[in-house]
Amino acid sequence: MPNGNKYSDPPTFASGSDRAKISLSDGAFIAMRKQDNNHVHINVDINGFKRPNTYGVDIFVFTLTAVPFSDSSHKIASPGLFMFGHGLNENEIKSNYNGCSKNSNGLMCGEKILMDGWDIKDDYPWK
Repeated sequence: MPNGNKYSDPPTFASGSDRAKISLSDGAFIAMRKQDNNHVHINVDINGFKRPNTYGVDIFVFTLTAVPFSDSSHKIASPGLFMFGHGLNENEIKSNYNGCSKNSNGLMCGEKILMDGWDIKDDYPWK
């Protein structure tokens, strides 16, 4: 079983004034959370209610930003929509707490797939 974080109650992502959620007709859902005045994190659960509801397996995270910014999880040079972990190198994605490995929570697995040319390679932790 993967070590990634799971939603405890999909797809009812906790609601509040800084959050929004959308259910799609195919069962997938999108949950958005405002991080600050300049960026939003977007979680996409590709199969909605169906399990495993685990980051890096069926949940992938994007960052939508109005400005460039850098922190321990991003190195974004321009406004736009990016995979969570954008701008980090492969080693940073493997070793980051939010990274893409059996020892992380899996939030950066979408960026790993993108870095690998949209291919899930043999070193993907939940292949």
